[in-house]
Amino acid sequence: MRCFKVLVFVLGLVYNLEAQPFPSYPRNYFRSPVDNRIQLAGTFGELRSYHFHMGLDIKAHEGTPIRAAADGYLFRAKISESGYGHVLYLNHPNGFTTVYAHLSRFTDTLEKFLYAEQYKIQSEEIDISLPDTAFKYKKGDIIAWSGNTGHSAGPHLHFEIRDTKTEDAINPLLFGIKVNDKIKPTIQGLKVYPMNETSSVDGKNTSKYYSLKYTKAAAYKKNIVIKAWGEIAFAVQAHDLLEESSRCGIYEIFVYNEKKEKVFGQRIARVGFDVSRDINVYKDYGEFHDHSRHLHKAHVKGNNRLKVYTEKDKDGIIKINGTDTVNYYVKAYDVAGNMDSVCITVIPLKTVIVPPKKAVCNQPVEWAKTFTYKAPGIDIEMPPGTLYNDACFHYWSKDRNEKTYSRIHAFWGSTEPLAGGFDLIIEPDTTIDSALIHKILIVRTTDFKSVNPYTTAYIDGKFGTQPKSLGTFCLMADTVGPKIKPLGFKDSMHVTMTSKEIAFEIKDELAGLKNAKIFINGKWVLGHFNLKKEKLILLPREFKLPKGYYPLKIEAIDLKDNVTTFERTIYWTGS
Repeated sequence: MRCFKVLVFVLGLVYNLEAQPFPSYPRNYFRSPVDNRIQLAGTFGELRSYHFHMGLDIKAHEGTPIRAAADGYLFRAKISESGYGHVLYLNHPNGFTTVYAHLSRFTDTLEKFLYAEQYKIQSEEIDISLPDTAFKYKKGDIIAWSGNTGHSAGPHLHFEIRDTKTEDAINPLLFGIKVNDKIKPTIQGLKVYPMNETSSVDGKNTSKYYSLKYTKAAAYKKNIVIKAWGEIAFAVQAHDLLEESSRCGIYEIFVYNEKKEKVFGQRIARVGFDVSRDINVYKDYGEFHDHSRHLHKAHVKGNNRLKVYTEKDKDGIIKINGTDTVNYYVKAYDVAGNMDSVCITVIPLKTVIVPPKKAVCNQPVEWAKTFTYKAPGIDIEMPPGTLYNDACFHYWSKDRNEKTYSRIHAFWGSTEPLAGGFDLIIEPDTTIDSALIHKILIVRTTDFKSVNPYTTAYIDGKFGTQPKSLGTFCLMADTVGPKIKPLGFKDSMHVTMTSKEIAFEIKDELAGLKNAKIFINGKWVLGHFNLKKEKLILLPREFKLPKGYYPLKIEAIDLKDNVTTFERTIYWTGS
């Protein structure tokens, strides 16, 4: 009952106490990039697999007009089948950049310009920087139409606002972009961690997850009771809901003690692309990997470069060492100020913890120091900050097999992904013919059925790369070109402007595809490569020839310059 009374009192004051003023971003400078009411499929700072979501995902049917959010000029345009797909970058006089991604097409003038550039470099994919005089737009001008290009799971607009100078992404909702939001976030679960070997949670020296859901109607508890001793910390599972929108991310999380003092605070308002990978230390990576749960850690530890924490010198680690029961309050906010809160009643319970017998670590790694390791055939050097936390490095190797040109080296030390790359050099243990040198790759694999290749350099008889993962590595050679399989195509077939899709499945099994080109009558023509389906599509509109028979050639090149060609004859009817 006491927890409930204190919670009601705190909730009555809480937003005045902790809702610090928004960062001073211009509130009426940018308009919505769409005309219709904004419905969101994703918010800024939302936790994704290995990065923070860096903008707003605005629901939009394919072909929805996209408008310039403010006066500005186009400084970059990109057409790609990966990442943001077809994307535009506009710079604005106030020092900010807006980004519009997954587009289906651009304005006619820009399309014509980019089309000429594609033919100039003979590539569908293009990434071009433009002078500030090339394409200028007024606030509200149509600049493109929405689509589903790149790594997009469905039609929508990905919209960002960035600091032009630093390229940090900033939450667009802080600029006054209006979204209907009267629904509070929901805290679905909490995890409590003993932070050292003598601490305990419910009598054990292991962390414990508490689900707050108690009905089939998705109602959630507002308080939990735990028994703990020593240094503990929390993590929060929460999401936000908006009118007519999908489940979205949380903006702020605070932890208070009974004296209304913050012991932890975080606000995801701005994130640099150079540190977005640090989501792996921001969230509980083990919960994500093992249970597909996104938990925001309400404490800071290890190699964490994020600047989202609001309480200087307060790391969220709480000491329980008295006799009185104490309450802590975890609160989650969205940008509109809607809030959900949970009271955690902590009953001190001193438990004698028998420390587990520690395995001997012959190769400790401190994340803040350089780590080097040498063994026959391999050199490893990890600069400071490669790991997120201290770890124990383990290594073993075995003889090469018929597929490899080196010993097979396996090393591990952390369940988390790495914060950055490290130097890996592998020496072959067999003579490699000079003609084969440039075909050698460092790959990561466990069973040789799934192989991850790395860009590899040849250095004084050895091969080097900079992976961002630990695992099992070896040298392999790629001497086989991509495979080309015609789809719905036969020799001398008739092609018309209204022909059904004429396509070619193109796959490369090792190094990966560099490019695939179409040549008609000996000249390159623009095709479309669908990365999701690994399919190169012939575009009849690109024929600029009179009726007649013409040679067709498909050329596919992988990243080790192995080439495969497919040649046939087509009959172009011209209509």
